[in-house]
Amino acid sequence: MVLTGRYFDGKTSHCHHVTLKLDDEGMLSVDPEVFAPLPFKDIKVSSRIGNVSRTLQFPSGAILETDDHERLDAWLQAGRRHRDWAHALESRFGYAIGALVFLVGFVLVGAVWGIPWISNAIAYMLPARVSTYLGQGSLESLDKLAFDETHLDKARREELRRRFAALLPADREGVNYKLEFRSSALIGPNAFALPGGTIVVTDELIDLADNNDEIAAILLHEIGHIVHRHSLKQIISHSGLAVLTVALTGDAGSAGGLILALPNILMESSYSRDFEREADDYALQEMKRTGLATDHFANIMERLEDYATLGVDETDKPRSTSRWLDYVSTHPPSADRIARFRSPGYRPDNSLPQPRLLTEVKAAPLPDVLELRSLLVSGNYAELEKRLNAYQRAYEEHSGSEITVATAYAAFATSDPAYLPRFSAWLKAVPDSYSAYLARGNYFYGLAWIKRGAASAGETDKEQFAAMRETQDLAMSDLNAALAINPKLTVAYGRLIAIAASRNEENQKQGYIKAALDIDPTSAVVRGTALQFLTPRWGGSYQKISRFVRDTGKYLYINPELKPLMGFLYHARASSNFDGSKFDRTVRLETIAIRTGRQSPDYFYKRGQAYFYLHEYKAALIDYSNAIKLDSMNGDFYLWRGYALAALDNKEEALRDFQTAARLSPYDYRTNKQLGHALLNIDPGKAQAAYLAALYYRPDDGELLYALGWNLLNKLNQPRQAAGYLQQAVDQDPENPSYWYTYATALYEQKECRLLRALDEYLAICKSENELCTAKSITWARDTRDSEYRYHCR
Repeated sequence: MVLTGRYFDGKTSHCHHVTLKLDDEGMLSVDPEVFAPLPFKDIKVSSRIGNVSRTLQFPSGAILETDDHERLDAWLQAGRRHRDWAHALESRFGYAIGALVFLVGFVLVGAVWGIPWISNAIAYMLPARVSTYLGQGSLESLDKLAFDETHLDKARREELRRRFAALLPADREGVNYKLEFRSSALIGPNAFALPGGTIVVTDELIDLADNNDEIAAILLHEIGHIVHRHSLKQIISHSGLAVLTVALTGDAGSAGGLILALPNILMESSYSRDFEREADDYALQEMKRTGLATDHFANIMERLEDYATLGVDETDKPRSTSRWLDYVSTHPPSADRIARFRSPGYRPDNSLPQPRLLTEVKAAPLPDVLELRSLLVSGNYAELEKRLNAYQRAYEEHSGSEITVATAYAAFATSDPAYLPRFSAWLKAVPDSYSAYLARGNYFYGLAWIKRGAASAGETDKEQFAAMRETQDLAMSDLNAALAINPKLTVAYGRLIAIAASRNEENQKQGYIKAALDIDPTSAVVRGTALQFLTPRWGGSYQKISRFVRDTGKYLYINPELKPLMGFLYHARASSNFDGSKFDRTVRLETIAIRTGRQSPDYFYKRGQAYFYLHEYKAALIDYSNAIKLDSMNGDFYLWRGYALAALDNKEEALRDFQTAARLSPYDYRTNKQLGHALLNIDPGKAQAAYLAALYYRPDDGELLYALGWNLLNKLNQPRQAAGYLQQAVDQDPENPSYWYTYATALYEQKECRLLRALDEYLAICKSENELCTAKSITWARDTRDSEYRYHCR
């Protein structure tokens, strides 16, 4: 009776391939002889499990592995050794099924009822100092994982802590309650109750709340979690799962992973439905006891719901909700929770959020673009080089100053035709200047968009697109020349990304994004530009925006200039609604964007425009002023604030804003046109200059041509020059009776016979009802035509 196997002496790792022999006396010998013969009954034999190798353990500590299960079982039977129950159970299908059913039942009973029951009992038995220790450790871990320092000032923190202290229970059961503030773009608006009595509230939640009563309602809910020791029970439950894992699998590593993940578990706040309901019950009871309106909790919950869902869906259609999903959710359905806190007869406040004027602006001073342009025009290239290079060096040395660089070079993204020869002179003076190439590249970049025009793609002709592409080619040449000298120019990459996106060159765009982020993954300029062209308008989607924003959030602790991008998803949705004339929804979405992406001028500007079109001019004025506080170098912000001031009949301040806008955006069509209108009754000469500046890039605008002619005729008394512009106006819009009437008036002053055609056209248009035709004007036109035909132009 022989058996083969692999022998290990227990002292070295060397393996001996041996043959065992069992004689009639029950003595076991080996060939080659690595140990002396010994009784088989003194050897421990492992159970048979499937085809797994079995081991024979010797008294000396040596072991032998064998796969010869049949021979070994025969030896065990011959020696009348104990029956192998494990193998007997395993080899019978019925027993195996029964064991599996028992195991599943044991796990379910233990996990669903046993562990929670034990956790509940232990949570109330542990002394307070244990909870305090766990809470402190959890907060330290969360600070490393997800939290940044709070942006709230000391006075605001102390105000909320006083309110928190007034909410605490009379019997604190040894719990040391504390309120901590943190900022976290990764988590967003949220609050956490940690073991030991610490409650953490994010700045984002405080920003989302409309008042302190809403914050108090949330704090009462979190106090309820502490009173019922939910976080402690949660930790004990997960530790119980770890113990159960070890018992079932023998894998201590998995259990250790569960315990190490406790900070993440707390951060996710995945309380059970019963825990959430208990905390809600506590908050509801305390709010009623103290006289705090329960609607405050419902209001902030609805706003949190909006934060979580608005802007994520591709459409404006409400999402369907599955009752089954509500049932298995770890949290009670939000609608059900909100309904519990609604008072009878509650009427929702459908009024728009009201803006507040910023009192504290956390932004670095921006370069004076007018001063930089003055240096260019005066030919002081040495000083220009010094300043621009200093901005770039500061950015390369530390994050957080990239917007300064972008603003400085955006100064040259203007359409003033006098700048082009200055750039050539600059490059002649400093041939290897990356600043000069980048500045001229920005100039061509801005000029390309002006040549395209502001109309939709369907209303833009081929010649405009060709002019845009030709100018973009010039911009790309300069931008690439700048990068060849200094590869760290993220501002240059931002422009190249935008150009590639406008040409639908997706591969090229992605290549620029990758190259730029390889240089600086924290670049606010590159990430901001990439997000602009991830919107559906440019072939992207809100899901792509959401993913990119989450990725961007990983770098907030390095570059605080990324903070505004955290609200970009809602800004993108707001912009889409604005384009669809859904201005009230634009205001609500942009409000969330402002609260999420702290102090972004673009978000205030877009919300201001929505207010403006809703005729909420005072609200618009506040938002435009906030945008200007954050970016005082943007001409559009002054232009639209001027519109709001004019709508409020504050013409003097409106004129100042229009003048500032024109200085910041020389030759900008809308700005100079509006400035001309504002100056018309104050200084017709300056109004004419503004109109001419607007006409430079929009020579085919009938309304502008008419304004030029009207001003020359009625204010400057120059009918001959007026007639020239008015003739162009009627050529652009031959169905406009006002154009024909004013054109006829200018011709009448000169006694030109072209007057007859102008009068005929005017009277022909006025035969049908037209609000621009008055009885007095029609009578004058008819009498003048008859008179001129009879006596002068027969």
